[in-house]
Amino acid sequence: MPWGTGDFGGYLAAGWASTGGGDRIGAVKSWVEVSERRLAANYKVLSAAGDGIAVLAVVKANAYGHGAAVCAPVLANVGAEWLGVADAAEGCAVRKALAAAGIETLRQPAILVMCGALAEDADTIVQQGLTAVVWERQQMEDLAAAAARRGVKSPLAVHLEIDTGMARQ
Repeated sequence: MPWGTGDFGGYLAAGWASTGGGDRIGAVKSWVEVSERRLAANYKVLSAAGDGIAVLAVVKANAYGHGAAVCAPVLANVGAEWLGVADAAEGCAVRKALAAAGIETLRQPAILVMCGALAEDADTIVQQGLTAVVWERQQMEDLAAAAARRGVKSPLAVHLEIDTGMARQ
C-alpha cells in the first residue's frame, strides 16, 4: 500500500509499506525513483527502433507500482500512441490522469484494455473510448449493444485476438 508519492527534481518517487501477514519478511519498506527524463528517453529509443512500428507502453497495475497517473502523461507527452491497461477501471483512471495533466482528449493515446472486454465493462469501454481486446463473438455483441445504447454511430476500434493454437486467454 502506498505511503507516499511525490515529484523530486524530475524524479517520480513512490514508497510502499507491507506488513507480513505470515510471510517471512515481516515489514518491508522500499523506495522507487523513476526519472521522467529517462522514461521519456527510453520510450523514444524503443519507438525509433524500426519504421512503421507502434509501441504499446504498458501502464497496467498502476504502471507496475510506479504510478500510472504520473507515467501515462509523461509517455503521452513524448508521443506514445498506445497505453496498455488491464481493465476498464484502469482505463478510466488513466484517461482521468491524462486529462488532469492537461492533455486534451483528441491528443491522448489510444488505451488498450488488454485483459479483454467483460460484459459489465462494455458501457465504460464505449464511453471512455477505450480499445478492447476481443476474442469471442459475445464480446463484440456486448460492445455493439453498449454503442447502440450510447448512440455511437461510428465503428468501435477493437483489437482482435486470434487463438492460433496456444490457447493463451
